[in-house]
Amino acid sequence: MTALYADDAFILEPIRRTISGRAQISAFYAERLAQMKPQVTGVSYLGNASECMVALANLMPAGGKPRHVLVSIDHFIVGPDGKVTSMIAYARPPRE
Repeated sequence: MTALYADDAFILEPIRRTISGRAQISAFYAERLAQMKPQVTGVSYLGNASECMVALANLMPAGGKPRHVLVSIDHFIVGPDGKVTSMIAYARPPRE
């Protein structure tokens, strides 16, 4: 995943913590998301040459059965070199 990002890219998490630069982004994917072990699938995509919005669902229990539940919408900005320059994640509050 890290290879998709520009060297000076940033991620803005739903809790508004900013992750800056490829080293921090690499650690975010390798450590934080790896610990969570999400089973994420893309639900829908919308974009053009410089922006992309992705709705993501995660496999989790819902209504007593494993289901894909919408968990976030991520907004990516892509630079002229095709690398992601920023990603802002908008998360759905967790279900009880």
